[in-house]
Amino acid sequence: MRKHVIDWPNFDWSAYRARSSVILSELKNKWSTNTSMSTDVMADELSTGIQKCVNDVADTKFVTEHSRPWIDKVLSEQFKVLGNQAKKCRLRKSPTIVAKYTELQQETINMVKQAEQQWWLRECEKLNTASEGEKWKIVSRLTNQAATSDVQPIRKLQNGKIVYMFEDNDIRTELEDYHIRKDAQKGSVDDDRECVIRSSIEEMENLARSGSGNELMNNRLTDYEVGKTFCNGSSTPGPDDVASRLIDEADRELMHECLKILWNKAWSDGHFISEWKRENRVIIPKLGKEDYSECSAYRTISLTSCLGKRFEYISTHRLTVVLNSVNFDQHQFAYLKNRSSTQALLVLTEKIKQGLIKGETAGVVFFD
Repeated sequence: MRKHVIDWPNFDWSAYRARSSVILSELKNKWSTNTSMSTDVMADELSTGIQKCVNDVADTKFVTEHSRPWIDKVLSEQFKVLGNQAKKCRLRKSPTIVAKYTELQQETINMVKQAEQQWWLRECEKLNTASEGEKWKIVSRLTNQAATSDVQPIRKLQNGKIVYMFEDNDIRTELEDYHIRKDAQKGSVDDDRECVIRSSIEEMENLARSGSGNELMNNRLTDYEVGKTFCNGSSTPGPDDVASRLIDEADRELMHECLKILWNKAWSDGHFISEWKRENRVIIPKLGKEDYSECSAYRTISLTSCLGKRFEYISTHRLTVVLNSVNFDQHQFAYLKNRSSTQALLVLTEKIKQGLIKGETAGVVFFD
C-alpha cells in the first residue's frame, strides 16, 4: 500500500523559518489585541499555523511498507524503466526483449546493492559525531531492529477456550484492558477518600487564585523560562503532529513571543489545554521475552504534544524549587534536585548494612 508522506530528509528549513515568521507574526498581533481568547483556541491556532508552514514549503513523496532509506530518485526511475521493460516482456517474449529485460534486472540489482552499501557507510560515519541518544537510533537503523518489533497475535482465555486475536483493533483493546484499565481498577479509591482529595485540590486552587499562595507559583512565566525550553526534551510529536524541531527551527524571536503569550495565559487561567491532554499510544515489545503472545510481553508509551511537554517542563522546575524551599520530605528522591535513584539505593543499602552490623533483620517492601 502506497502512502503519501513529507520528504523530511530534503526539507527546506530556511524556507520554513521565513514562512513561520509571517504566520507567527499574525498570531502574535492577534493574541496581543484579543486577550479574551480561550487558550484551547490559541493552542489550536498555533498548531494549525505550524502545520500550514510545513505544508507550504514541504515536498512530498510516496512510500510503501517495502520502502528503504537508500531508495532515492535515481533508483525510483530505474524501477520505472524496469517495470516498463517487464510489460514489454509479458506482451512479447522475443529473445531480444527478454535479454534486454534480464540485463536491466541485473543492472537494477547491482544499483540497489551499491546504494544500500553507500547508505550503510554514511550511517556508520555519523556514529563518530552523533550524540549518545542519536547513536542508539543509528544502531537501531543499521541492525534493522524495527523489522522485529511488530506486535504478534495476542492469546487470551475466552469462555474456557484459548483464542488468538489477529485484528489490530482487537489487539489494541486487549492491551489497553491489560495495561490501563486493569491498573485503573486496582488504583481506585473509595468515595470518602476521593471527596477528601477533591476538597483539598479545590482548596489549593482557590488559594492560588486569591493570590495568597506561593509567590513563585503566582508569578508570570519569564523570558528565561520560555527560552530554556528550546532545543530541550523529546522530539517525538503527539496527536497535533508538531515535532520539537518545528518549534526550534521556526523564527525564534516570534515563536518565543507566541509561546510566552500562550503559556502565560494558560498559567494565569489555571487551565491545562485540552489538546495537550490527548495522546498517541505506542506499543513496544519488551526485550528478551519468550512468549510474545502475552500482553505482559509489551509495554505502552504515551506520546503527547511537544508544546504541552515544554509547558510542563516549566511547571516541574517551579514545583521543584518550591519543594526544596520548604524542605520537603527528606525521604523523597524523585523530582527533587540533587536527589536520584542512585542516592535512594545507597540509603537503602546503608540501612541494610547497619541492620546486619547490629545483628538485626532488615525487611524491605518494594512497590512497582
